[in-house]
Amino acid sequence: MRSEGYELGSDIVGMLIVGRAADRFGAPRISAIWFALTAAGHATVPIRSHPENRATAVGWTSGMGRFGAVG
Repeated sequence: MRSEGYELGSDIVGMLIVGRAADRFGAPRISAIWFALTAAGHATVPIRSHPENRATAVGWTSGMGRFGAVG
């Protein structure tokens, strides 16, 4: 992903912060906020990318969502 221009360091830090927030404020509340922000991010995907990349992004996102549901 780095070869495509994505920076991964901020994602890892973000997940650690969200994990701490979920412990402090409750997982359902933080999950709702996280999903709302993800939806807002998805809304900008058609503006920024080609159709081939959109399909890949949606596939990865739904795959990670399923992975999180199992864990």
